[in-house]
Amino acid sequence: MRRVPSFALSAAISSLLALVACSCLPELVTGAFEPGDLDPPALVSWNVVEGGALLLRFDEAVGAAPSDFAFDPGRAVAAVETGGGGLTVTVRPEGSFEAGAACSITGTVSDDAGNTVRFVLPFTGWNPRVPSLLINELLTEASTTHKDALELLVLSDGNLAGLTVGSGKLSDPSFAWRLPAAEVRTGDLVSLHLKLSGTGVEADELGEDLARSGGLDAEPTARDLWYPLDDGALPGANGVAWLRSSPTGPVLDAAFWCERTSASDTAYDGFGSSALRDAVTELFFAGAWLAAGENPAPEDGVWSAAVTATRTLARWNDRADSDCREDWYVTATSGESLGLPNLAPAYAP
Repeated sequence: MRRVPSFALSAAISSLLALVACSCLPELVTGAFEPGDLDPPALVSWNVVEGGALLLRFDEAVGAAPSDFAFDPGRAVAAVETGGGGLTVTVRPEGSFEAGAACSITGTVSDDAGNTVRFVLPFTGWNPRVPSLLINELLTEASTTHKDALELLVLSDGNLAGLTVGSGKLSDPSFAWRLPAAEVRTGDLVSLHLKLSGTGVEADELGEDLARSGGLDAEPTARDLWYPLDDGALPGANGVAWLRSSPTGPVLDAAFWCERTSASDTAYDGFGSSALRDAVTELFFAGAWLAAGENPAPEDGVWSAAVTATRTLARWNDRADSDCREDWYVTATSGESLGLPNLAPAYAP
C-alpha cells in the first residue's frame, strides 16, 4: 500500500478546515422551522339580533364573505359585516324567517394566518314582538295529581314564538323548551306543563280558546301548553328555572330555590352539587339573579324545604320584581294555583 506523505495529509486537513469556515457554506436557518399560529378561530357565542341577523362572536379576529355562509331554510345572504376588531361577524339574510322557527346556518371563517373553522349552528327565527314576562309560580314536587309545571305572568302584549324555558345551566341545560307561536296580552297567565299525564286530553292552547285543554291543573283562566318530551322535570327542593328570549338569547327572568346553607356541604360551597352551584353562578353573572355577597350562596335562593305538590313556590303579588329571594314565598298547604292568581298565604311551619 502506498503511504500518503505526512505533509500532504496536513495540507489536506488544513484545506478542509478552511472550507468548513468558508462563508460560502449555507448557514443553518432555524426561524423557518418555528411554528406560527396553527390554531383555528373558536366560536364563542351566537345569537339572533334585531332584524333577524345572526351575530357570531369569535376568540380572535376573523374574516368572511357572503359566499362563506348558507341558511336553512334557504335564504340568500344579503350582507356580512365584521366588527369589534374582527371578533364579531354579523350575517344578514335576504328576507326573514318565520318567528320562532327552527333554522340553521352553515359557515366558514378564517383568521389572519389562514386557519379556518367550519360550523353548523342552530338558531330560532327572529321574534320582533317578545313580550315582557315573569316566572310566576313553580310546581317542583310532583305527585299523581299534580305534575311539574311553571307558570308565566304576561306584562306586555306580544308573541311567545321562540321563547325558551329551561332548567340547569344556561350553557348546558338539563332541559330546554322552545315555546310555540301564540299571541298573549298583558295580564295573561301561561301554564307550562312539563309532564303529560297520558290521558290524551292535553292540548296546546295556541288560539283564543283557553278551555280547549283538559289534563291535570289545566284551567280555562290560563293558556295551557304541554311539553311533548319526557325530560321536562324541575328539580325538587334545590334548583333553578329560567326564561330566555330564544334558546341562545338574553335571560328574561329566572328563579333559584334551595333548602341548603353554606355549611351544609363544604365540597360544593353548600350547594350540594357542582351542577347547582354552576347553574346559579351562570345566572348570577348573567345578571338574572342577585346575591347578598360577591358570589352567590345557597342562602340567596328561595327557601324551599317545605315545598310539596300542593305547596308551590309563588311570586308575591304586591312586590316589584327584584331578581332575588325576597320576590318569592312557599304557599300554604293546598295553595297550588297554576292558571289562577297567586292568592294563597305563605306557609307557616
